[in-house]
Amino acid sequence: MEIDSAANKERRAEEKYKMCCHDFRGVVYGSPIPQFVIGADHKVIYWNNALAKYSGIDEKEVVGTNGQWKAFYDQERPCLADILVDQKIELIPEFYEGKYTKSKLVADAYEAVDYFPGMKKWLFFTAAVMRDDSGEIIGAVETLEDITERKEAENRLKTKTEKLQKNEEKLIDAIKKLGEEKAKDDAILMSIGDGLVITDNSGGVLMMNNAFEKMIGWRADEITGRSLTEIMPCRDEKGDLVPYEKRFICRVIEGEETGTAVFYYTRKDGTCFPGAVTVASIDFGGEKLGAVSVIRDVTKEIELDRAKSEFISLASHQLRDAPTAIRWSTEALLSGIAGELGAKQREYIEEISRCNKSAIGLINDLLNVSRLDLGTFIVDTKKISLVEICESELKQFETLIKDKSLEIAKNFSSDVSEIEADPQLVQIIFQNLISNAIYYTPAKGRISLALSLSDADTALFSITDTGLGVPEEQKPKIFGRMFRASNAKKARAGGSGLGLYVIKQITAQVGWSIGFESKENEGTTFYVEIPLSGMPKRDGQTKLTKGLA
Repeated sequence: MEIDSAANKERRAEEKYKMCCHDFRGVVYGSPIPQFVIGADHKVIYWNNALAKYSGIDEKEVVGTNGQWKAFYDQERPCLADILVDQKIELIPEFYEGKYTKSKLVADAYEAVDYFPGMKKWLFFTAAVMRDDSGEIIGAVETLEDITERKEAENRLKTKTEKLQKNEEKLIDAIKKLGEEKAKDDAILMSIGDGLVITDNSGGVLMMNNAFEKMIGWRADEITGRSLTEIMPCRDEKGDLVPYEKRFICRVIEGEETGTAVFYYTRKDGTCFPGAVTVASIDFGGEKLGAVSVIRDVTKEIELDRAKSEFISLASHQLRDAPTAIRWSTEALLSGIAGELGAKQREYIEEISRCNKSAIGLINDLLNVSRLDLGTFIVDTKKISLVEICESELKQFETLIKDKSLEIAKNFSSDVSEIEADPQLVQIIFQNLISNAIYYTPAKGRISLALSLSDADTALFSITDTGLGVPEEQKPKIFGRMFRASNAKKARAGGSGLGLYVIKQITAQVGWSIGFESKENEGTTFYVEIPLSGMPKRDGQTKLTKGLA
């Protein structure tokens, strides 16, 4: 009966794996984003409907062949996915010099922008390798986005802005010769498709084009002479109001170079929109007379970024099924349910289990990142004990603590009572901080955990280790997405670099705060300030996923 049970489990795991492959195919073919997948032999495995429609090449013509280049080039040459499959990274500059960057979101992925004369299109494309559980590259996926309209708009904007800048002196001369009203008419005739507004040194509106009027809902005669910062408030991505002295129009008048950035502007009707703003000063005779601002509504671009995050979340969710089935199978084998394992067999199965847990942890991290970025996670609060959760998370690492002969010191004050919080979010925070301290503290080191009241309304949790510490120049990046300190990479292979990013986002979104102090080769202290009021309850679509210890 035990053998039959194991066989059934293996059969179910295999069926689960096939379902996962079927689901992955469904994700690819059902995606509105053009994309294709190739194997390690460069032959096309998937060529989704969106790409077939966009390129005019049916999947039947390319699947099973290495003819993916035909959609983009006149003669055979490698696509970005082909280069990544062979890991010939040095070839990327040869084919995409000045056009590519390494992805900041996905490891081993690259992004590029290029113009394709045959298609008369500008494309933004991303390629990433796919690996099996052993880390071997089994293929690559490449996604495409048509950005022709955006590039053409950018080129028009660049051309017209350059023309505007070159003609500033002529414009000022025209204003003096033809009078203020004639100069305004000329400036409007020279306006661009995006919103344009000219302000004086104090931020008062002098003139604007029709596109700007439509963008903000105000007519020119309603706001001419009024302060732009008053009639069009500006907020940053956190929702905080940007004061006048930090607005681009003020900084440009003060002589700063500001470049282009996205802010959230308020229209007349109270609604908001994201706008990419570029501001240039108007100079005459060595004196700054004001500033010209060009604003482009980037709502569609932001929606596209959100769609990409949702796609990553969906793909990660679908990919989690196969590792879960593998986990069940390896646990069954290790338990002896299918018979006693030999020493070498157990060694291989344990290695499979370890690598599979890492894969599940990475997928969970990616899911958590997408849910945090989209703001869709649930905060389900109840009465919890911070001490009990900390003790529970610490207990999961007992074996590793013993193997490394680490000294654990605990100082938990009885003054800290239960609080209203989401236990799973607290577990994620504590697990990441505790695991980092254990992983990066050398054998026979010391880890100290403390929980006490810092004031009448706040508890302070801290964890101090005698580990690697953080290099001084890398401290500003420690909470960055997918960042790992250089000494941490050398000390421990693997790791996604997402743990601290995740807990930073959690604490920020529930009203807690996290910080750290560190000295390289001496150790690190992380501390979390926890309001005794706990966390505000929040509805959402799904809960964050706790990783595997």
